[in-house]
Formats: sequence, C-alpha cells, structure tokens
Amino acid sequence: MAIANHDGVRPHAHAIRTSLGFFQAVKHPLVDVMIQIDEAKSLVYNAACAIDHEPQRAAEYAHMAKASASETAAFASSRSVQFHGGIGYTWECFVQLYFKRQKHSQLLWGDAAWHRARLADIVLGKID
Repeated sequence: MAIANHDGVRPHAHAIRTSLGFFQAVKHPLVDVMIQIDEAKSLVYNAACAIDHEPQRAAEYAHMAKASASETAAFASSRSVQFHGGIGYTWECFVQLYFKRQKHSQLLWGDAAWHRARLADIVLGKID
C-alpha cells in the first residue's frame, strides 16, 4: 500500500519542483492579466495627463480608466482564485480577500458597465 501511494505522489512532487509559469494552463491566463493591467495603466496615465492638458476631456478619460481598471481587477482576482483551486475560496488563502475587495470596490465605485454608461452620457449626451 505504501508503494502504491508513493508512486501516486511522485508525479506531483515533480510538478511542484517546476516553476508555476511552466504550465500553459497557468501561463496563458497570466499573460491575459498582464495585458489587461498594461491597458488599464495606460488609460490611468492618460486620465492623469488630461487633468493638466485637457481638463474638458478629463472626465471621459477617467471613466475609461475606471472601467478598464474595474474589469481588470475582476478578471485578475477571479483567475487568481481559479489558479489556487479550492483553497482559493477558503480563509486559509489570502486570495479570497483580493476577490472580495474588488467586488466591494465595484459596488462602491462602480463597475465597468456603470462607468461605460457614464462615458456614453458624456460623449453622446444624456438620453431621457
């Protein structure tokens, strides 16, 4: 019985010794998260620049940045919970805190859909 358990554990021990980025199932979603973070960062920089150089369009750019940041936070936190598996939802893992914080931030500051609706109101005019 001990030999059977040892043979069953051996592939997992080898998998643990490899880096996490070695696995494509983890690597590809991490790249997607990185791309979304870069997009959100660029939009935040643009919104900050607009405050000084284009104040009349600063609100538009701010809503674009907030929508992208909200979407990025939701995607990144959900992927991190998925990567951690079942433990990602438990109190033993800090990942669940980030997931809950981003959900709270969406309710408090508006999610991507809300910010896009405000952006549409600014660009197209408020529709009654």
